[in-house]
Amino acid sequence: MGFTGELGDEFYLTGGAARAEALWDVVHGAGATPIGQDAIETLRVELGLLGQNRDYFPGATNPYDLSLDGFIDLDDHEFVGRSVCQKIAADPPRRFKALTVAGSTPLPANGTVVTYQGERVGVVRSAELSPRYGVLALAVLETPFAVEGRLVEVDGWPARIHPLRIDAQGRARSNPLMPARVDLGPPADQITCQTT
Repeated sequence: MGFTGELGDEFYLTGGAARAEALWDVVHGAGATPIGQDAIETLRVELGLLGQNRDYFPGATNPYDLSLDGFIDLDDHEFVGRSVCQKIAADPPRRFKALTVAGSTPLPANGTVVTYQGERVGVVRSAELSPRYGVLALAVLETPFAVEGRLVEVDGWPARIHPLRIDAQGRARSNPLMPARVDLGPPADQITCQTT
């Protein structure tokens, strides 16, 4: 799975830039649609994937703030910081959640405060305009307030708390049983693309 949550392929080419252009022509001709960084960022937020220096800050953000508890093995081995992680794991102070924000224009910036009944309860880390969910934000929230379904406010706009992976189901995916095979073998003028 790639950064956007899609299944994907990597291509390793020999023969220089002309072969890469030929590959692109074949893949594009077979129906692939190019997307830019904006689309990738929207998909990243829909899937709750972390962005460095947006959602977390190396050396400053602990894994429990990002709801990464399941990736920390506190039982089977020693590691630097284990005792600190054990203390935090007993009662994590913050959780990472997705928020759907009603009517927010412009998008909430990284660092926008999240409130509940006027009290500061968290901060937005990433926000995107999703074609499926409207304004969608990833936020670090104080644990007592990080209740899925609860209404909070982001910059004065109502927002509902959701699981981090709001897009965990229902999105069309590539079919791994139907890979595409691209033949760029010589001669270059006989390039074909077929589904196997």
